[in-house]
Amino acid sequence: LAAGVIFGLRLKRGLLIMSLADAARLAVIPLLAENIINPFLSISDMDTDASFQGRMGAWQYGFELFARKPIAGGGFGVLDYDYGKASHNSFIEMLGEHGAVGLFIFIILLITCASVTFWIRRATKYRPDLAWASELAFMLQIILVGYGVGSLTINHAVFPLLYGIIGILASLQIIVRRELQTSAEVKPVAAPSPVAAVAPA
Repeated sequence: LAAGVIFGLRLKRGLLIMSLADAARLAVIPLLAENIINPFLSISDMDTDASFQGRMGAWQYGFELFARKPIAGGGFGVLDYDYGKASHNSFIEMLGEHGAVGLFIFIILLITCASVTFWIRRATKYRPDLAWASELAFMLQIILVGYGVGSLTINHAVFPLLYGIIGILASLQIIVRRELQTSAEVKPVAAPSPVAAVAPA
């Protein structure tokens, strides 16, 4: 939903596309099997729901671990090993496993990635030859928004695909910088000055 909102607000006719996509999703719901729909309807009381309470317990344990080891945390996978359950939150996962230092680096990494996508979009705004880079940066923005929102309920702080996306973004930034620098260095060559004819002695 968050990624769809960004998509709808930033693109021409995006709201129309998003509305049609939402209508299509709603139309498909009655066709889904019961084993797909039932998990979404199973939470009737959060105080007694085992899944929700398990998540709350994992979050609480993550904060308790941070209180015991606030700087560097307990290490990779400590919530799984000590608590026996996943953290169900990428930020709490990073906080419990790597402390304040790890969480700070993780957040700065995500903010930096977002700022790079905005820079690429601005830098290529008037470059039709780099329109592909602008579109790719926009799609990476949507991915980062979806990842950020999804990370509130899943533990994907060390998800390999995230760092693959970061690698793509870093490569894209290098390519755009190189293209902009190359075009800035290309200058028209001045015509050679005419050589005066020298009459033979």
